[in-house]
Amino acid sequence: MKKAFIFSILLFSCCMVFTDNNFRDTKWGMSIEEVRKVEKSEYADATSDGLFFKTTIQNVDWIICYFFVDNKLYRAGYMTSENYTNTNKYFEIYNTFRDLLIDKYGQPIKEVITIPDIYKNHPDSGLLMGQVIYISHWDFTDITLDITAQGGDFKARVVILYANKELDAVKVQRDRDATKSQL
Repeated sequence: MKKAFIFSILLFSCCMVFTDNNFRDTKWGMSIEEVRKVEKSEYADATSDGLFFKTTIQNVDWIICYFFVDNKLYRAGYMTSENYTNTNKYFEIYNTFRDLLIDKYGQPIKEVITIPDIYKNHPDSGLLMGQVIYISHWDFTDITLDITAQGGDFKARVVILYANKELDAVKVQRDRDATKSQL
C-alpha cells in the first residue's frame, strides 16, 4: 500500500513537470490555428511560421512570439517591444525577469556576460552595437530556456525563449540542410 502511494506521488509529480514544460496555455506541437485559438492576448501579426501577440507583464510591453516547424509549435517566448531611450532599462528588465525565472526554475546552468573592454564603462552603447550580450540558460528534460539582453543596428531588446528540444532539433536540421543545398 505504501509503495503504491509513493508510486502515485511520483507519477503525479512527473505529470506536473511535463505540464510545466509547456508555454502559457499552449502545448508543444500545437498547430498555428490551435495556438491562435488558445492565445487570448491582443493579436499583433503573423508570418508563415510565426504568430505574434501583445501583452504587458510587470509594466513592460512584450511581444509574445510563437514559432512553428511543419505547423508544429517548437519555440515560444517574449520579446520587449518598446524602444527605450535609456538603454540601461534593458539591463534592468533583464535582471528583473532573470530573477523571476530563477525564483520559478532555480539557478540557470549557464550564464554569459560579454562586455568587450571598449564598452566596460558604457555597456549600454555596446548593447546597441551588438557587442554586449547577457545570457542566462536553463536546460530541462524536454525544453531549454534562455533570457538574453541583446542588440545590434542601434536597437536593443530582452528576449525570453522556451524551445522544445525534439522539435527544435527538426528546425535546426532543416536550416542546416537548406544551407548545405546552397553550397
